Amino acid sequence: MSELLKSSTLNPEQEGFADSIRVCADTLLSIINDILDFSKLEAGKMQMFSVPLSLTETISEVVRALRYTNVEKGLETIERLDLDRKLLVMGDPVRLHQILMNLLSNAYKFTSRGSVTVKAVVDHEDEKSIAITCSVQDTGIGVTEEQKRKLFLPFSQADSSTARSYGGTGLGLSICKAIIENVMQGRIWLESTPGVGTTVSFSLSFQKVNVKDGKTFQEPDPMAAFTPPSEINARSSNNRSIDLSRIPRSQLRICIAEDNLINQRIAISFVQKLGFMCEAFGD
Repeated sequence: MSELLKSSTLNPEQEGFADSIRVCADTLLSIINDILDFSKLEAGKMQMFSVPLSLTETISEVVRALRYTNVEKGLETIERLDLDRKLLVMGDPVRLHQILMNLLSNAYKFTSRGSVTVKAVVDHEDEKSIAITCSVQDTGIGVTEEQKRKLFLPFSQADSSTARSYGGTGLGLSICKAIIENVMQGRIWLESTPGVGTTVSFSLSFQKVNVKDGKTFQEPDPMAAFTPPSEINARSSNNRSIDLSRIPRSQLRICIAEDNLINQRIAISFVQKLGFMCEAFGD
């Protein structure tokens, strides 16, 4: 709703208020998600899924997203992934994203100049499994040996000034540690020098995707969703489709299935701004 408010006619002061609403809402959502995840981990209820995934692409997705959102800080983002891009393993992409998001967000948060480097190397590999170590290195403020001992504890930060200056709940690293060590049976550790920077590393093992009868799982093509219908038809004479890009948007009607009234209003507003006629139904 704050995004819709910002897109309306506002004076500069009102735009500032709308921006503040969005920032506070994002911060509150982050806190709630951290507390919920911490509660699930404490209760042993954290769900894990196992699907074929590319380690290289999974790591790169997070790096690309956070590089883009932190571009205004002028930091150099370095990616060094010594992994086979074609290798697929069984893992939970959501939890891997969560771990990397936490570690990279911390790196960017506590680094005002220099660089953030993401590395991944193979520790051990055989026909059925692979063990990797991934690290996130920054040139930020660093922490002392005494502060390091508190960083993986719940609701703990380096010191009180860290919370005042940078915000946060002090749950990010403890959640990463619990997921990596208690759920994924891996290991996480931290090395740091005050004024020089910090490196957080974690090691995990994965089962490789089985290859049978010469067939392997293929990574999804991110451009498949944008393939023109005419091109799809050219590939297969049995495939019938209508090229919606040739129909004026004002003549297309979009149906949204959503049982939450506020979500309906938001979805309808965004779709209408794109130039489509739109209706929403709750049941």
